[in-house]
Amino acid sequence: MDIEEIKKNWSQINDELEKQKKFNTKMFSEITREKANNSLKKILNYEIAGGIVLVILILFIALRFNMLDTDVSLASGVIVIVISLLSLILSGILMNKIIKVKFYEKPLVETIKDVSNLKVYYYKYKIATWINAVILAFTVIPVFIKIVHNKNIFEHFSYYIIPISIGLTIGIVIAYFIFKRLYEFNLTKVENLLKDLEE
Repeated sequence: MDIEEIKKNWSQINDELEKQKKFNTKMFSEITREKANNSLKKILNYEIAGGIVLVILILFIALRFNMLDTDVSLASGVIVIVISLLSLILSGILMNKIIKVKFYEKPLVETIKDVSNLKVYYYKYKIATWINAVILAFTVIPVFIKIVHNKNIFEHFSYYIIPISIGLTIGIVIAYFIFKRLYEFNLTKVENLLKDLEE
């Protein structure tokens, strides 16, 4: 082999390696973007399910509103409906921010900015959701007891205190793990995947 032939072979090998490198980079980018997209879909699906539950709750109370015949149950029913509507609005804003994150259509810099905005909103959403959950916990119970058992909770409070305490405790633990393991875990995962793409 003469020098020209070696240079030609070397150039061909170099071109093939360059093509392989570009292909690997493209595949890595697509797989990473798909993983990030799937992580946000998990949050989006959970928000959709939560929205459906809130709509069912609103309809359940609204269709039985005439059963709320005491001042406390009536006030509680109104508060539950208002807080549920507020929660739906906040959830809709979160879902809109998730949908705005485009892993394929936008440049990486814009996508990172959208994810950052999503995470900032998420922390505000989380605080508002905890506040709403506490209010709902104390207002939905009298409403359900009135609608389902036709009893005023305050007249039979000692009967309901243990189930209410257990329910609230379980609800708080579940909500904590949902925020920690579903929302925060997936948002952090998306951020880390996008950092990998930046490098």
